[in-house]
Amino acid sequence: MRPLEIATLIALLPALLLPFFGRWRTDRWPALFPFLSAVFALFHLILEGYRWQMVPAYLLLLLLLLRATWRLARPLPAPAARLPWHLLTATGGLFLFLVALALPIIFPVPDLPAPGGPYEIGTVTYHLVDETRPEIYTEDPGDVREIVVQLWYPAVPGDNAPRAPYLEAVDIAGPAVAARLNLPPFLLNHVDLIEAHSFLEAPVAPGGPYPLLVFSHGLRGLRAQNTVLMETLASHGYVVASIDHTYGNVLTVFPDGKVAFYNGEMIFADDAPTVTGGAGLIDVWGADVRFLLDRATLWNSNPDHLLAGTLDLERVGTLGHSTGGGTALEACALDERCAAVVGLDAWVEPVSPPLLVDYPHPVLFLSAPDWLGPENTAAGRTLYQDRQDLGYLLTIAGTEHFDFSDLPMLSPLTPLLGLSGEIESERALAIINAYTLAFFDQVLKGEPSPLLDGPSPDYPEVSFE
Repeated sequence: MRPLEIATLIALLPALLLPFFGRWRTDRWPALFPFLSAVFALFHLILEGYRWQMVPAYLLLLLLLLRATWRLARPLPAPAARLPWHLLTATGGLFLFLVALALPIIFPVPDLPAPGGPYEIGTVTYHLVDETRPEIYTEDPGDVREIVVQLWYPAVPGDNAPRAPYLEAVDIAGPAVAARLNLPPFLLNHVDLIEAHSFLEAPVAPGGPYPLLVFSHGLRGLRAQNTVLMETLASHGYVVASIDHTYGNVLTVFPDGKVAFYNGEMIFADDAPTVTGGAGLIDVWGADVRFLLDRATLWNSNPDHLLAGTLDLERVGTLGHSTGGGTALEACALDERCAAVVGLDAWVEPVSPPLLVDYPHPVLFLSAPDWLGPENTAAGRTLYQDRQDLGYLLTIAGTEHFDFSDLPMLSPLTPLLGLSGEIESERALAIINAYTLAFFDQVLKGEPSPLLDGPSPDYPEVSFE
């Protein structure tokens, strides 16, 4: 709960509890507490913002204000006139108070973990159109491939630099994400209150050029799903680009207001004229990655661009979650600009089998204990057969598939909903951030990390294979 939400509820307690001790009927001062709570609530609405989880608290405050106004306007009765209904209404008020207390706790406004690096963070979003590629996931033969990409980078924001939203177009994206998770849409309305650590279009920090990392989300994911990791990497001297893979993500919102939603019917159609399913998806997403790298080359050489001279295109890595992990693996193998891969509970099965036999770059796989099942586990381990120099295969105990994204931070109920494992969400993110950063520092920056030498007492949940 946020500070002014706590203050609003605490200020209501005396008015709820004192009737049980007879003070409501004999003293006027308990009636003043709802007015104090109203002051806190006013500042809460102005500074912190309304959210539906506080509706029971607002209702309780309104009822107590009405009762207090009525009480202050009447003369005090004799103590003997105290009636049982005052205790009954106080009991009902306490029940409503518990509801008002529980909802903000169950669905909190998360505080994103501090990125931890020496740099502050800027972010910028671009709409990219690839005129050379037809869009195969729509029925219009004239459509070409369009994507949206968001970048995080080391920055020097000004004093009045605006903070970036955690999730853009939340009025559209929130319900779409809720539907993806089979949740009522209103349960994610508070996402628009999450404050990111990055600043919109802030100037790039001196000290570059910085290595470039390209992130791919999971099937029906979205580019913001691993913002905590993106900000962590950027704060340590990386430029990180996350792609909304149109029609394979939950939705893409374009600058002109057009919205493209997930299109599973086209992606997994049996009668499509192109390769479909997971393999076809990774082909399309991999082409998105290569197209982005081509555009990044142009940005880097354009003296008028925000990112001019910022990108070290000799040090490029890819990373991704689930289907995006398979995309990162295949895209890096097919693009000579790429030198390192991180897969977060990666779906490896759709990756072209020949690539798995003699993979050309170092790889770090971080996975849940079941790693999307035995067939996927076997496909992933193919990379490591007879290879001791390839990279690292690590398992994080207590995790499930969505623990490799920011999702479990949205509510402590995610384990009960089957959306996360038993591990605490911030702990899982801390582990993922630490090992991802250590791997890229070692491979792309040439900075050896003891964390990759074997099991660490700081992270006993991690096992090396």
